[in-house]
Amino acid sequence: MLGRRRRDRHEQELAELDAFRHVRRAADEDVTRFGEELATLHLETLASPLDDDVRADYQRALDAYEDAKAALGRAGTTAEITGVTRTLADGRFSRGACSPRSPARDGPSVVRPASSTRRTARRPVTLRGHPRAA
Repeated sequence: MLGRRRRDRHEQELAELDAFRHVRRAADEDVTRFGEELATLHLETLASPLDDDVRADYQRALDAYEDAKAALGRAGTTAEITGVTRTLADGRFSRGACSPRSPARDGPSVVRPASSTRRTARRPVTLRGHPRAA
């Protein structure tokens, strides 16, 4: 009876480890993809001078990329990898804010991810130009 419990527990631990490896691999690919998106954005931004707001958004996107890479390297649980994906979502929001802006648009037409509300009771920030903003 005791041997069976150990075997079951060992099998469960192996299954959890396998699931973690799959999640980690997917997160690693996502971090790499975001890095490639930032490289493309860098080439796009070379064509025109950046104002202070765009430069700040670009820096936030770069910082999010570096933070995600570092957090992924330290991650040992799926919960820690969830933090990596939140960081990437925030970085992608900032990257979107850097995209070439037209006179009709002052920023990304998206709602800031809920993770960037710093886990407070506040609602996500809706930016000007969002189709649902009234």
